[in-house]
Amino acid sequence: MVQITSKLLALGAVILSASALSLSKRDVAKVESDIAAISTQVTSLDTAIKAFPNTGGSLNAALAINTASGNLVTAIKTATTDVNALTSPVAESDADTVFTAVEGFTPTIVDALTNIISKKPSFDALIVADQLVATDLSSLNSSTVAFENALVAIAPADLQSNATALITTINAAFVKALAAYA
Repeated sequence: MVQITSKLLALGAVILSASALSLSKRDVAKVESDIAAISTQVTSLDTAIKAFPNTGGSLNAALAINTASGNLVTAIKTATTDVNALTSPVAESDADTVFTAVEGFTPTIVDALTNIISKKPSFDALIVADQLVATDLSSLNSSTVAFENALVAIAPADLQSNATALITTINAAFVKALAAYA
């Protein structure tokens, strides 16, 4: 009887280990899906900003940027929640996949923030639009910092510097945009 119990316990441990590994892979896959959603929303925001004219912008066009910004904040918050649910550190291959995905849309983030700075005179002409942009930038920055912190927290020790370098690029662009609308 003791031998049967020992075998059942061993089998149970193997099953639990396998299901925990499977759960971890599903959780990482969820984060990868979240990052794909962020990428889509970053592109939508960048497109809306590019569509806003350098002069003579309309309130409707400014509201399109506001909507795109709100959608991006929602996507970032969802991803942050899912990253925080991961057991850290994640496997190195998973961290590489996540960081590569974020790195893939980093130039689009920088482009959007650079363009929003160059279009400030057009937003200023709409009176309330510049404050709307300032509020959007603040919300985006806050949610981005929370996401960045979550990513760093799950990174294996040898990938911490990669995560930090990626964050530095994004944060530098935010600092400039926030300063322009301060």
